[in-house]
Amino acid sequence: MRGQRVLAVGLALLVALVMAIAPVMAQESGGRICVSAFHDTNGNGIREAIEPLLPDVVVNLQSDQMIIVASYLTDGQTEPHCFEGLDAGNYIVQFAGAGVQPTGQDSISVILAPGQTIPVEVQFGAVPADVAATQDAAPAATAGASTLAEDEATLIRLALAFGGAGIVMIVLALIGGIIFWTRYRRA
Repeated sequence: MRGQRVLAVGLALLVALVMAIAPVMAQESGGRICVSAFHDTNGNGIREAIEPLLPDVVVNLQSDQMIIVASYLTDGQTEPHCFEGLDAGNYIVQFAGAGVQPTGQDSISVILAPGQTIPVEVQFGAVPADVAATQDAAPAATAGASTLAEDEATLIRLALAFGGAGIVMIVLALIGGIIFWTRYRRA
């Protein structure tokens, strides 16, 4: 009888834990892709602290079927801008601006994992067209830019998997401890 009460209390605690975690997980549903464009003064494709944001760059977020899901025009002040509530899947972020010359890729592939809540940030380096014409700036090698987004997505998936596995292990350990305690407490 006492063992059943302890087991019932343990199950009630487990249910309470699940109910406490569920709203947090539901609140964090939907992935985010955050974008910004910057004046890549040194042409390396990486934003340095001294490189300012660029206004008037059009950012199109496309599905893997090449359908535009959302668009944004950078203002050079409030970036990064985040496209939120995105479903898991493959996306293509395209940057374009009449007055800029890209220093790297202008189209970047992004993979959002199911349940991914950590935003993926995509940055676009460019120089104003008038500056590009006066400089001999060679475009930076950016062959690894799309794999960087894929690597970040993989790391996020791994972190979520290990976090979920850790929670499951803790819950199972608690249940095992309750069962062990109720079984051997009688003896």
